[in-house]
Amino acid sequence: MDRGALATYVAAVTPSAPSDKWDTALVPCPACGNEGQITGDPDPEWEPDWDVSDGEGCVSGMYVSKIDLQCHSFECRVCGLTLDADDLPFGSLGDVTLTDKEYDLSEATTFFGRQAAEDEWEDYR
Repeated sequence: MDRGALATYVAAVTPSAPSDKWDTALVPCPACGNEGQITGDPDPEWEPDWDVSDGEGCVSGMYVSKIDLQCHSFECRVCGLTLDADDLPFGSLGDVTLTDKEYDLSEATTFFGRQAAEDEWEDYR
């Protein structure tokens, strides 16, 4: 492929991340260097959202400050490399942390908040 065709192909097959379920992230492929998708189990870290009321600090809610992704697979759609959990270390790939510096985690707060509420209701069924 010429450079233009290759750029178009790479743009077409490169996934977006993170997914709606916050279980994927983009990382450089150890084989070709293009963006590949690493998948894992998300573990959100919650932080208190502080506010001031009547001159005193108080917690007004919680928000997701980062998500630790315990990774179990990798796929590069450009070169076709796939790795499972046992192979990730050979590609110098491991767990990933999604932070607010790289991603807008405001939607993660909503997603994991709903998930936590559903889990709590399961106890009453």
